Amino acid sequence: MKTNSFVNPQSLKGDLENIILMALRKEPERRYGSVEDLSKDISNYLNNQPVSARPNTLFYRTSKFYYRNKTASIIGFLFALSLIVGICAATWLAIVALQARDQAEKRFQDVRKLSNSLLFEITPKIERIEGSTKARELLVIRALEYLDSLSSESQNDLSLQSELASAYEKVGDVQGNPGKANLGDLQGGIKSYQKAQAIRLALLEKKPDDFETQRLLAANYNSINDFHWWASDVEGALNDCIKAIEIYEKLVAQQPENLTVQLELLNTILNKIRIISYKGSYDESINEYKSVLERIEKLKVLFPQDVELQRIKAHSYIRIAYNFSWQEMLNEADEAVKKSMAIYEPLAAANPNDGKLHRDLYLAYFLAGGIYFEPNPKLAREFLNKSVVAAQKNLSKDDFNYQAKYDLAQSYSKLGELSAFEKKSAEAVEFLNKAQLSLNELVAAEPNHLGYKFSFANNYARIASALESKGDYPNAIENYEKAIARHYELSQSDPNDTMSFRAMAVAEQDCGRVYQKLKMHEKSLTAYQKSVEWFTLLEQKGGLSEYDKKNFGISRKAIEELKK
Repeated sequence: MKTNSFVNPQSLKGDLENIILMALRKEPERRYGSVEDLSKDISNYLNNQPVSARPNTLFYRTSKFYYRNKTASIIGFLFALSLIVGICAATWLAIVALQARDQAEKRFQDVRKLSNSLLFEITPKIERIEGSTKARELLVIRALEYLDSLSSESQNDLSLQSELASAYEKVGDVQGNPGKANLGDLQGGIKSYQKAQAIRLALLEKKPDDFETQRLLAANYNSINDFHWWASDVEGALNDCIKAIEIYEKLVAQQPENLTVQLELLNTILNKIRIISYKGSYDESINEYKSVLERIEKLKVLFPQDVELQRIKAHSYIRIAYNFSWQEMLNEADEAVKKSMAIYEPLAAANPNDGKLHRDLYLAYFLAGGIYFEPNPKLAREFLNKSVVAAQKNLSKDDFNYQAKYDLAQSYSKLGELSAFEKKSAEAVEFLNKAQLSLNELVAAEPNHLGYKFSFANNYARIASALESKGDYPNAIENYEKAIARHYELSQSDPNDTMSFRAMAVAEQDCGRVYQKLKMHEKSLTAYQKSVEWFTLLEQKGGLSEYDKKNFGISRKAIEELKK
């Protein structure tokens, strides 16, 4: 059998070729040193191990390892490749996520910055500008929408939560804050302030000693007291004031030089005194106002040019004058009115676009008209005419300002009462009908508003007085009874409503007088007796002023005359 002696030259390449060439070299030092060395290289070749006849490079050793462990190497390579791909993919995704987070954070901060700009830069600048109610509403609602969208994303961001509370408060102001130009939505305003209050209480739990957190909560209590007052919740309003004053006194003790806190404390005390006065405690109110004026004088030494401090001083003087008048302290009342006007009028002239200040000036004119009503009707008319001009000016600059609408109705009603007192019957009816149209609209828009309801009831009594002066006694009686019925409703919703008790006592007295003119003595006696009952109830509640005592005496004397 013949053997094929042909050898493929390609098979001699590589390690085998190097082994042969090394074995055949002429130079002894470059050949294998022994048979064992040659044998070892051949054995290595057969086992895919590196041979000494080849340069010992990394690539060479790796290739030999691969051929010895081909399957494992392929698997290892694929694993390493997948690991590298995974790391690259994860790195890329992380980069994308970081970019997305940065973009989201930038959007978050941009929206927050926009909201803050609308709330705390733009809105305050137009807040006291007359005619800005609708614009304020739109700005605040937009800012609130932005903050609401951010709130759920950052429940633990305390500063954002505080901003959200401020947004709710500003919405509440536009909706129905009685002390500012508003849209007449009193209940909506209360709900907005309650949302803000809940947030501020939660923040206080997390930061109980934080000065600003406490101040903002106190400010919330002070503001919502006004809402509760006009919503007929007198006790709720008083409690709000007490809570706010407790916090403010603590803060003033910590930072007596902080003018903002001092002013906020003064305004809160004034709100509390108003409630005390409403309950008929005029002597207590007078003493409280004197205390406020003493505080103001001390602060004026430190802040002589502050407009708000001057406004509070003027407001305190007109309020103490009003309380003096109920106690028949007419000289003291006259002096306080003059001091109030000496501050208010030049201050308002120097600040023509300050809506809050000009609304305060209106109120001062209106209260002065009531103070001089009987002792000086001519001066009373001058002040009431000024109040009409002031209210018309405020309303002309802002058609949506319900506060200005109410102020104008109040002034017309008081002028109608004054005209009736001066026996100017036709003029009285004209003023009172104007007032009634506005009050109808206001009560329909906000049926729970204490001020609207009280003024609406009072206007019936004033219409009755005008009809009485015309000699229209039957219709006068009808309107007096309407006034009594509405005041009775108010007294039932608030047992401490001494103003309604007083109004019913006077209206029953008026009915008694008209029945006397009609020669209806039994009905006249009954009306006077009811008047005495209401005055007695007023006395029991501690709300009987010196002026009331005079009327009380008139009713009792009429009863004595009728029983003869």
